[in-house]
Amino acid sequence: MNIDNFVGLYRLESQENFDALLVELGLTRISRKVLMMMKPTMEVKVEGDQWTVIHDAPIQNIVWKFQLGKEVTIRGVKGKALAIFTTEDTNKLVMNPGPSAKPGSGCRFVRTFTPNGHTVKIEHIASGVVSTKYYKRCEMEQ
Repeated sequence: MNIDNFVGLYRLESQENFDALLVELGLTRISRKVLMMMKPTMEVKVEGDQWTVIHDAPIQNIVWKFQLGKEVTIRGVKGKALAIFTTEDTNKLVMNPGPSAKPGSGCRFVRTFTPNGHTVKIEHIASGVVSTKYYKRCEMEQ
C-alpha cells in the first residue's frame, strides 16, 4: 500500500443523490438544504497506524480517527456515535459498520482514490440508497 495515494487535501466538486441519503439519515429539510449547498474539504492524514479523516465545512467539522482492521467509534453527521471497521484494498478505503453495530444499520463508505482526487460512494444499508461524492485533490496550504 502506498500511503501517498491516500494522504492529501480534497475539495468537494459535485455529488449525486446526496439529498436522498440525508432523508434516510433523518435530517430535516433545512439541515439537508444547508448540507447540499456546502463545498467542504476533506483531509486524509496517516501517522504510523493511525489514520485521520477531517471533514471541514463552514458549520461543522467532523474528525474520524481509526486504524485499519480495528473497530472504532466515530461521530456521524448528526453527532451520533457510529461503530465502523475500516479496511484498505489497493486504492480504496472501505468503511463498514463495525461488528458491534446493529445488523442492517448505518452506512457503508467506499472511498476510491486517484492521483487527481477521490470518489466516495455512501450506501445507506437499511434502504439501499446510494450517494456518490466527487472530490478533487488540491494543494496543501503551508
